[in-house]
Amino acid sequence: MIGYSTGSFYKLGIGLEERINAIKEVGSDCIELSFACPSDATNFNLTPGIIRKLQEFSNISLHAPWYQIRYENNSEVGDVVEKLREIAERVCSNGIVIHPDVIGDWNYIEESGMDWVIENMDSKKSFGKYPNEMEAIGKEHEFDFVLDLFHTYENRPDLEFVREMREAMKDRIRHVHLSGIGSERHCLVCSADNLDYIQEILKDVREPIILEGVLYERSMAKIELDFVNSLHLR
Repeated sequence: MIGYSTGSFYKLGIGLEERINAIKEVGSDCIELSFACPSDATNFNLTPGIIRKLQEFSNISLHAPWYQIRYENNSEVGDVVEKLREIAERVCSNGIVIHPDVIGDWNYIEESGMDWVIENMDSKKSFGKYPNEMEAIGKEHEFDFVLDLFHTYENRPDLEFVREMREAMKDRIRHVHLSGIGSERHCLVCSADNLDYIQEILKDVREPIILEGVLYERSMAKIELDFVNSLHLR
């Protein structure tokens, strides 16, 4: 099962509804609605038409804001959390991805009762990069995880590190984030310099895959999806 994050389309200057259309028209099985900052979530108008389009996907996840926010118990964060709750309930989402480095109050997040899914972080972040950190989260909380394979590569570019991260997350990996590294961060897999690494990792991936490579042309969405499908089926 392979699909896209709506965040992959941010360079194209199209709105969220049109990104959903683009993701469906290339044959994606799954989708992740990505809200980078609080206003992206709170201003999102989830119309009946958008809900009907989303119902065509086999797997829907949300990505909580990670810019301009720290998750603590206050009214501003509360507005974001409640909007995410509304969206998640109305689209029957399979989890809300959240970055651990922007969680200031873990009790607040846990007591919200929402289906949060913790993502391992990239090398620029202060927390959540390493297997021991994810293992500690798993022991202290009931959250499941998202395994981001670009982030594992950036922190330590070897297959053993991915295995260690999988062991830390145990059987609680909901889905996988996938993009490559090349002339820029989060490039398309089909143009990635670390393609050999990606090919090896995909041999062990059984979870849904969300593509996060940045698209500069809409036509590349189908090419990228088909390319990753061909790798995954080998």
